[in-house]
Amino acid sequence: MYHAQLAYCIVQFIEKDATLTEAVIKGMLKYWPKTSSQKEVMFLGEIEEILDVIEPVQFVKVQEILFRQIARCVASPHFQVAERALYYWNNEYVLNLIEDNCGTILPIMFPSLYKMSKEHWNPTIIGLVYNVLKAFMEMNSKLFDELTAQYKNDRAKEKKRDKDREELWTRLDKLALTDATNKDRSLQPVASNNANNAGLRDGDGDKSRKST
Repeated sequence: MYHAQLAYCIVQFIEKDATLTEAVIKGMLKYWPKTSSQKEVMFLGEIEEILDVIEPVQFVKVQEILFRQIARCVASPHFQVAERALYYWNNEYVLNLIEDNCGTILPIMFPSLYKMSKEHWNPTIIGLVYNVLKAFMEMNSKLFDELTAQYKNDRAKEKKRDKDREELWTRLDKLALTDATNKDRSLQPVASNNANNAGLRDGDGDKSRKST
């Protein structure tokens, strides 16, 4: 109910004392909503208000932890959360901060952005993701190409590991089936011998009774 007023007060405190920025942002990230997409959107809005007044020196202190959370929001299956996070790149001041620290932020954001560009169900989100990827490519094309190649290489290794794991389980299943079959076969002669021995004992018993 009072979120807007509280957010305004926080921004006023930060404008008066920039050293509070790190503590405020880390506090918000610590209590980031886990199950409510509506609250996540509210938190993203408040973070952007703080970024509007943040000093570049303070931004550097929180950029890694902050953009790890933003990357998770971009990868959210809830399109409103992803959309709100991607709107950061429409903010000119925030975009300038990102560009100045592209070498740190791009490696954090790239996996989520690239994955969502291929897998997200919402076409609006895919369009926004492509815009962000384009912006990053224009900021640092060399790093962008390196991260693209690395991501594809990691994905290829991951697929190979999955394939090797499936093949291993298939071999183990076949081995277990072979062991079970061999065990059944080894038990059959034993059962047959037991039956023969039982028959012999019965025959000996009949003979003894007849002799008496």
